[in-house]
Amino acid sequence: AARLNGLRMGGDFFQTRATFIAADGDVRTLTVTGPPQRVLCEPSTGEALSAVLRRSIDLLAGERLLWLFILCLAIPARRSAISATPFLAFATAQLVTLAIVAMKSSQSAAASDATVDTMQFVAAGALVFAAVQALLGSGLLATSLSAAMFGGALGVVLGSRLHDVMPLAGSHGGVVLAAFGLLSTATLGLLLAVLASLVRLADRVHAPAWLVTAVLCAVPAHEAAHHLVDAAGRLGAIERWLLPKPLALLVTHWPLLAVAAFTALLWMLAATGRLRPLTGEQR
Repeated sequence: AARLNGLRMGGDFFQTRATFIAADGDVRTLTVTGPPQRVLCEPSTGEALSAVLRRSIDLLAGERLLWLFILCLAIPARRSAISATPFLAFATAQLVTLAIVAMKSSQSAAASDATVDTMQFVAAGALVFAAVQALLGSGLLATSLSAAMFGGALGVVLGSRLHDVMPLAGSHGGVVLAAFGLLSTATLGLLLAVLASLVRLADRVHAPAWLVTAVLCAVPAHEAAHHLVDAAGRLGAIERWLLPKPLALLVTHWPLLAVAAFTALLWMLAATGRLRPLTGEQR
């Protein structure tokens, strides 16, 4: 074990890294932030679960886009029973990309800052799509596709952050990652059920259906739009020649590409019969 002191400058804590070389030659980079803390270099399974899951909960709690996306999946509960297909598509894509990024060698970076910002951009765009789909009553296939896109992008972001925590699990990385996946999926599934029940309460008070749906969809769409612009701003600050050509193209022309993608979404909804003239209460 080692007592690691967090680096503090100007009242703020910064990451402190220490390298541990195990008996089998495995090299692990231990990362801590905050006040002094005792870190186990070769923890038992229980100690590894406690150390990693405690920090992982903080990672999940800070992902506002994740919670707002679950709200988008709950909104259709006002019109019909919720299908588990979009949630399963989201959870599967998220767990796969999270595992790939988080379990990369501890000697290498999980993902570059540009990659993380790009995935945040994609996740925010997918959340805007999900909000529009919930508003217009999109079909199951289209909803599942946007859910998988959001889950895959957010999985890269979470996986990159979890990558710095995984060395605390010692040789129990696979067990800890599986426990994190089960815990996060179960928590999000429970949250979806709770939000769906709350959304249905609006029908009991006879609130206007169009108004409740519009407000519920506007909240995630508005927040996602801010994240979209912020991520694009961070990408725009990177020198273009340092980025791969596809990413440089996205950074340079993201407003035009965003409009094109949104137009394609509307065309897809229209092609599947989900856009039609509104009459009476629908309008």
